[in-house]
Amino acid sequence: MTSSKQVEKLKDDFVSVVSHELRTPLTAIKGYTQHLVRRIERRLHKLRSSENPANDLPENQDLRSLSIIQSQTEHLERLVNDLLDLSQVQWGQIHLHYETFELAAVLTDLVRSIQASAEQHLLTLEIAVQDAKVVADRARIEQVIGNVLDNAVKYSPHGVRLSLNCKYKATVITSA
Repeated sequence: MTSSKQVEKLKDDFVSVVSHELRTPLTAIKGYTQHLVRRIERRLHKLRSSENPANDLPENQDLRSLSIIQSQTEHLERLVNDLLDLSQVQWGQIHLHYETFELAAVLTDLVRSIQASAEQHLLTLEIAVQDAKVVADRARIEQVIGNVLDNAVKYSPHGVRLSLNCKYKATVITSA
């Protein structure tokens, strides 16, 4: 192995180790944030059912703050996964995991997640076909669309409305 290939391999190994090490705290942050969100949502539900409008309660602001933490944690998780994927692509070791899923649901979840931390933008989603099922690597689809949305938010002027219009047509290929 040449010197430059050894350096490249060491760099990729480092990126891989760092990516894996970052996943542990991110998983804990995500888990505890989700736990707190559920607790606050239950508390707000009780308050609302007791004929209290609950619009000006501090729990509403806490819920908003936790949504931002959750969204930013997901963003950081995507960045870590991108680093790991880059290393795997360079060495021809990337593996795709195909599954059937509703594309509209994935798009809706991504827009909702990114909107939580993109206070300066309004994200809208228009889907022409609601019940389209796709067979693909769900994580990779989320990764690509998440990166597109993250870049749209990052590189668009503040206060701009960002729209994601989905008019897709599926082609089914069968073999005899």
